[in-house]
Amino acid sequence: MKSYQILLRIVLGNLIMAVVVNMLIVPSHFISGGSTGVALIIQHFTSLPFSWIVSAINGIMFCVGFLFLGKKFAATTLLSTIIYPFFIDITAFLSSVELVRDPLIASIMAGVMMGAGLGMVIESGASTGGMDIPP
Repeated sequence: MKSYQILLRIVLGNLIMAVVVNMLIVPSHFISGGSTGVALIIQHFTSLPFSWIVSAINGIMFCVGFLFLGKKFAATTLLSTIIYPFFIDITAFLSSVELVRDPLIASIMAGVMMGAGLGMVIESGASTGGMDIPP
């Protein structure tokens, strides 16, 4: 696959995940896994902006990954580490959109769509830069 196609898939995958967080997970008061879930828990107890918390967690995990996994890992993960919190911030207005009222439907939609976004990123040989680094 050409490098611009790989970058496009990484960007699109992160955008899909950010839209799902703001359109389904946050309005439904769900907790997801990874850095997003940790950030949602921290935000519940603090007044810090959600995207800042995600940025801090991803930044810390990126540094850990760079130290233990090397430069190649860092090169493929840096883009996601930066754009995922950015996309969460610019799609935050979607949390006021009531897409689904039924929590079961919202959880199924969120799972499928988050899986699709994450799959695009992983299939491109990258990581989202969050909690997939420790494993």
